[in-house]
Amino acid sequence: MKNRWLRSFGDLSPRALRLVELVLVLVVAFLSAGIGSVRVLLTGHGTYAGAHDVDASWRVVYVITHQVVGLALLAYVLHRQGRTLADLGTTVVGRDALRAVGIFLFGALAFVVCYLAIGGWHAAGRAAGTDAEQVVNPLAGLGITVGSVTWVIINPFFEELLVRAYTMTEVLWLTQSGALAVLVSVAIQAFYHLYQGVPAALGHGATFLVFSLYYLRTRRIAPVVLAHLYMDVGALILTATRGSA
Repeated sequence: MKNRWLRSFGDLSPRALRLVELVLVLVVAFLSAGIGSVRVLLTGHGTYAGAHDVDASWRVVYVITHQVVGLALLAYVLHRQGRTLADLGTTVVGRDALRAVGIFLFGALAFVVCYLAIGGWHAAGRAAGTDAEQVVNPLAGLGITVGSVTWVIINPFFEELLVRAYTMTEVLWLTQSGALAVLVSVAIQAFYHLYQGVPAALGHGATFLVFSLYYLRTRRIAPVVLAHLYMDVGALILTATRGSA
């Protein structure tokens, strides 16, 4: 039975095999975060999407470990296909840091416009001064530590390489549809950000749309990773500042 299953798997067409590998990578990388995100949205309980109810120091260990495993799986799948991370557009060139500033600013503007357009300020007002911050903010309780800084550095690579560069590249190869590639990428990211509430998740979706459109046009992920890094560094500094106030 086992050998028959292995033979059947080995008989898959290249197209079917790449689809299976795409699904496998996405499930390993994001399914637990998606389930945890929905749980927080529906119940209001939990700390970080995908993590268990643990203190901040162990939460960051969990997330870093998960992200490193996800990146390792991606590297293995690309190697098996005869590709490398460089094929996703990871090479940094001269003005990428400056390009990333523009991408970051456009992404931030898109978030603000979308968030306010759907009435997100009401949710923010209700959450102010409550325990909601401990539920929706993955950096809550960490401050600026070795763990939080390590997380902030790894997270942009994890999210942008897997759910942007790899996912969009595979969907494009499978369907030849840029619109579908953008839709799939943005939908996955918005889904596992639902733990922040629907208005914030849709606002992030607007930011991710900017990131995805840039990647669709250029096929270069390095400036997007840097833009995401700027975003996460800003979130860490803001959280640490508020926590010490």
